[in-house]
Parts: sequence; C-alpha cells; structure tokens
Amino acid sequence: MARGSDHAAAAALGGGGADLRRGDASRIAPAKNVAVWAFHGFLDPTVPVVRSREMIAALEAAGGKPL
Repeated sequence: MARGSDHAAAAALGGGGADLRRGDASRIAPAKNVAVWAFHGFLDPTVPVVRSREMIAALEAAGGKPL
C-alpha cells in the first residue's frame, strides 16, 4: 500500500466573525496551532478588511503564527 501525502489543505470562508461590525476574536484561539494564510479583498463591500486584520492579531495574541 502506498504511503499518503504528508500535506493537506482546507479553505474556509469567513464573514467577519459573529458580528459583522465587530468580529468575535475570542473564538479564534482554538485555531492557534492551525496554519492560516488569510486573504481579504480590499473592495469587499460587506465585511471591512480590518475585521480580518483583527482576527489575525487575535490569533497571534493567542500564540498562533499565521503565515
């Protein structure tokens, strides 16, 4: 039997957290050991880019190391 790959990937779509005006950064801590590469379109009319930046900052504060 052939050995499987050591690599995997997943994509998650975000919506700015639980509250579109103020993301729920407290819920990101369990993902601190997950590799995260965040992308957010500057022209997003629904969720401001600052929400993604806040989530990444919260992930770093929890000990995470986003790429």
